[in-house]
Amino acid sequence: MNTSLQNAVKNIGDAVGQSTNYLALSSVTVDTYAARSTQQFLTANRWQQFLAMFAIRNLTFVLIMASSMCLKAQDKMTLTDSLVNKFHEAWNSNDLDAMISMLHPDAFFNSPYQLRYTRDTMAATVLIWNPPRIKDCTTTEVYSHVENNLAWSIGYLYCNRYDSDGVLRKKLVDREQEMMRFEIYDDEGNWIKNEEEGATEYTYIFTRDKEGNWKIKVLFYHEGD
Repeated sequence: MNTSLQNAVKNIGDAVGQSTNYLALSSVTVDTYAARSTQQFLTANRWQQFLAMFAIRNLTFVLIMASSMCLKAQDKMTLTDSLVNKFHEAWNSNDLDAMISMLHPDAFFNSPYQLRYTRDTMAATVLIWNPPRIKDCTTTEVYSHVENNLAWSIGYLYCNRYDSDGVLRKKLVDREQEMMRFEIYDDEGNWIKNEEEGATEYTYIFTRDKEGNWKIKVLFYHEGD
């Protein structure tokens, strides 16, 4: 790992270390570490970015915890929230061309089940497989930051789940910020039971292209417990 990535991981580690007492972690501290770490992450090559992803998961947790205590609810939609919503509108419509148009050529996708590099790779894999099965998605943003040509949004993602035949199997019936409540159905559409699970945490990082358009550089998802 080069010096730049070592510094990025160290900065993330410092943020995690300082978060032991969450009440002492100010939004200024979060912004400082996040900006420094994210800038270094985006300038690294793809393999180096892969090595840093587990540290990025820790940063996601820190920012969500800090934002819930340090930020007040905003009356107006943020820039980053509007970008996230625009992407998920295309996702819910299974509009591949629209999703591709919002991604940076070197976009990076990471979830508990998939790791994909580049917009073209995503277009041939996750953007084909996932939208028909994980859709009707909505989000709640809990942290937003915009600085020059870099922005990021962190929050919770809520979706219904369908099987390969398009049958609704998990229907979201209620949600709180960190929790989701589902109705579970069998393959004939019969209700089986209700269950709860933690909401999916998302981190989207955006950069601006030469024309000034915001593009998604990183999509990172961590499923709740």
